[in-house]
Amino acid sequence: MMALVAETPEKKSGPSMVVQLGMLTVLSVAAAASGWFAGGYLESLQPVVADNGPDGIKPEKKVAVEEGAESEEVAAPVLVTIDPITINLAEPRDVWLRTELKLLIESGSDPVMPMVIHQDLVAYLRTLKLRQIEGPSGFQHVKADLLERANIRANGKVKDVLVSTFLFE
Repeated sequence: MMALVAETPEKKSGPSMVVQLGMLTVLSVAAAASGWFAGGYLESLQPVVADNGPDGIKPEKKVAVEEGAESEEVAAPVLVTIDPITINLAEPRDVWLRTELKLLIESGSDPVMPMVIHQDLVAYLRTLKLRQIEGPSGFQHVKADLLERANIRANGKVKDVLVSTFLFE
């Protein structure tokens, strides 16, 4: 004899589709809002970038800074792009380095100064060995050395050295 077994649909366990879509919507809105706030915060931290003329240096612009009851005029820094540097390393000699650098310089500085800094940085980079540059800490040390050498040539007027490209071949 065959027993008749009533087939009953099984109950689904877990949240319904409406609840899942609602949570997806809430999380998407939260992610978009946090990205918008983070972008605004990071944008406020960016240095002032000037549109450089043909010689690489824009005329001086003054920015008023309030200090207590007095206001003082301070020159805004200028971003100067120096010529790309392509050199072979000291060791191994068959490895080439190409780098593009930008200097954040106090405005009102000598227009010849970026060219002098460029030549000094070329001389420094030619002395590097590949093992000195390996890894993130090696790159940070080289970047700190570039800033130090630029400041020596510019009498402390270079605020930062920004690396656009650092490519080995």
